[in-house]
Amino acid sequence: SPNYCIVNSSIMEGQLESQVTEISQTPGIVGVICTDKQGLSLAAQGTLKSSAAGIVAGLASQANSLKMGTGDDDKPTVVVEFDTGNIMIKSQERSTLAVHKV
Repeated sequence: SPNYCIVNSSIMEGQLESQVTEISQTPGIVGVICTDKQGLSLAAQGTLKSSAAGIVAGLASQANSLKMGTGDDDKPTVVVEFDTGNIMIKSQERSTLAVHKV
């Protein structure tokens, strides 16, 4: 599966929406959401609605607490598997990105 970079939360809102739109236009991607660390939706499209922002941020936070690596840059990717596709969740410094792929 392709790598998706986390959008830096310092990017202006228009640029953030543009990047979310670009990701959502990738074949097989049906939903994208970007949240801040507190679970506020910064941008959402497709099957991943703004109402899922807190859940997405919470899952990323819980996975980050496992802390398997030694560096702060070692963040896990959470994959929620369904019969019809996967939701991949990854966080970085100030934001979390979830991508729904079928």
